[in-house]
Amino acid sequence: MTPRQQRLKRKQWRTNLAAFRQRQKALKETGQHLENNTPPNSSDEENVPENIRADIGRRRAIQNRVKRHREKVKTREKIKKLEAALEKYKKRYQRLKAEKQKKELEMKQPRTPLTPLTNTDLIIDETPYTPRKTLKVDEIKKKILFGQVMEEQLRHSYKECEQNRTKQVIKKLMSGNIIRKYGLKKYCSRKIGFRNLSPKKYQNKSILVHEKKSL
Repeated sequence: MTPRQQRLKRKQWRTNLAAFRQRQKALKETGQHLENNTPPNSSDEENVPENIRADIGRRRAIQNRVKRHREKVKTREKIKKLEAALEKYKKRYQRLKAEKQKKELEMKQPRTPLTPLTNTDLIIDETPYTPRKTLKVDEIKKKILFGQVMEEQLRHSYKECEQNRTKQVIKKLMSGNIIRKYGLKKYCSRKIGFRNLSPKKYQNKSILVHEKKSL
């Protein structure tokens, strides 16, 4: 519809509305005139207040029914929400109870020893996160500190030991099957300070140590 057609349409609406209002005004004036010039009927005037009271009563009854219906709907919605929340917390309680029972059962049953690599991965994977998304390092720090202390103690013991037999025992311990399995033999040798001495050098050093003690 073009703007000109819209203006013509609105103009027609306004004309029709003015005519409608004029007719309504004329009917109202005619009705008022007839009411003023018609003699009253005693029976009709007695029935008007009763009809009004009956209409008011019906309206109040309808309003009360609507109000009760709305209250019932709200009550049902509240009950539905409470039942959903109850079911949610019931499932959460059952899940926590099952986890607790599982942990208690695992503690009672003998566990298969974890390998060092599996234990390391387990510590990293199960370490909880802080709100800043950084790892809590308490457990990892203990593991690293233990490794550093053992490394320092072995290096000190190996360095201060004067008997080649004892050094050989330490060296043998630090090149066992488990260490070789995880490829840490060279790492241990470098960290602790092992030296590859030939049997002849072992014998000469043993003689020097024996002579030093005899002096």
